[in-house]
Amino acid sequence: MKKLKRVLAAALSVALAAGIAAFSGCSSPEPSEIETYSVEGDTLRVGIISDLQLEPEGGSDTYDNSYRKALEFLKSQDVDMMINAGDYTDTNTQEAADNVARILNEVYPESERPISLSIMGNHDYWLPYFVDCWEIPFTGKMQRRAMEAVGESSPWTHKVVNGYHFIGFSPTSGDMDDAAYTDKIGWAEEQIKLAVADDPQKPVFVITHAPPSGTVNSGLDTGEDSNALNELFGKYPQVVSISGHTHAPLMDDRSIWQGAYTAVNTQSLSYISVRQSAGEDPDSAIEQNPMCMILEISADKLVFQRYSVLTGEQQGDAWEIPLPIQDHLDLYTDARAEQSAAPVFPENAAVSAEFQTYDDETGAELVLRFPSAQHERYVYGYRLSMKNEAGEDVRFTVGESEYGTPVTADSVAYVSDFYLGFDRMAPETVLRLGAYTADIGDGTYTVTVKAFDTWEHESVPLRFTMTVNGQNVTTSPGVHG
Repeated sequence: MKKLKRVLAAALSVALAAGIAAFSGCSSPEPSEIETYSVEGDTLRVGIISDLQLEPEGGSDTYDNSYRKALEFLKSQDVDMMINAGDYTDTNTQEAADNVARILNEVYPESERPISLSIMGNHDYWLPYFVDCWEIPFTGKMQRRAMEAVGESSPWTHKVVNGYHFIGFSPTSGDMDDAAYTDKIGWAEEQIKLAVADDPQKPVFVITHAPPSGTVNSGLDTGEDSNALNELFGKYPQVVSISGHTHAPLMDDRSIWQGAYTAVNTQSLSYISVRQSAGEDPDSAIEQNPMCMILEISADKLVFQRYSVLTGEQQGDAWEIPLPIQDHLDLYTDARAEQSAAPVFPENAAVSAEFQTYDDETGAELVLRFPSAQHERYVYGYRLSMKNEAGEDVRFTVGESEYGTPVTADSVAYVSDFYLGFDRMAPETVLRLGAYTADIGDGTYTVTVKAFDTWEHESVPLRFTMTVNGQNVTTSPGVHG
């Protein structure tokens, strides 16, 4: 019996060692050689998408539909090239990767597909817990699986189309800090130098999943930093950084930035994440308006157009940059914040409040309504605070610490509906207090609402009194100041 146990143990050890060797032997692909293409026409049209985060087929019909609609829209626009900035999958199981390939092939059979450049995102390195998938996410295996799904040969590519250089710079791991890019930073710089040497008057497009730090949507706290990208791109004013990852609304003016170079951040096709600073409203999942971009490159300018993939409608103004781009790095700088005025509430704004049933019908929540504030561009959101009859701040429970104790804040923030398109913003704003309702007992409160723009310029406060008595609530007219 002991001998049999030893034989079985040895067999299992050999099988395990063989399995590990097979997986670890799946080494990372080498960067691809430069590929050169030529397409007809004076204007090169490039479709840009990101962050599909697909599950296996049937896992999320909403996300599958967004991806399909985006591909169908780009096909209808007859784009010459298509860029995918990563996160094809939520977790990169074989079934999820197969779902990505299935939808791509159904809409765009390989014979009809435009020139494509796809890079990896952090999710494409991830797998579920081992006991849920019985796989180990060996780096090379995850890279090859992701690349096969979208028809790429390597996570690091350099493609030249009509003389314009596009460099696909994938991360080397599922972490979005500097370490994800430093291993290949030398390769990326070499490619940029080759592109600049080829024609220093042309822009050089570098596609990464994470944006370089301090550039696009830098007001959103992602908890990550890509200083290495910023330092590299800052050496080359010809660089146009194209990224995804933030899930920020593409309608946000901060989705384009210029400084020492140019950076553009595209919107997720899955959900939009609108993050405020600590202690305020956490991520909001918004799926009503997945968007993509089409970049038009002509001899004298770049034009970035934003589109809803569900309707095909153009959203907002186009972002235009004359060429050569290094001579026009002053159009979308941080100075835009100084040129923006604060939002304004309508005079004599009427405010109402009522209790409504929760979606899960387990209780009631307090709901406030008032006329939406106005702004020359758009109102980004609203910040709500209250004082009780003693003049003390109401503390709202906004979360829980790692030790299980409540985390509170003296205000909560809400993002407006600007992400749906500026022409679809509602004239009335509704703030649902949800779980915050539990922090508001019977009594009379002074309520303050401030509207703010994307640069955090706040309006003159809208103030009113609110009296709560059980499930009854009354409000006074709103006053400014």
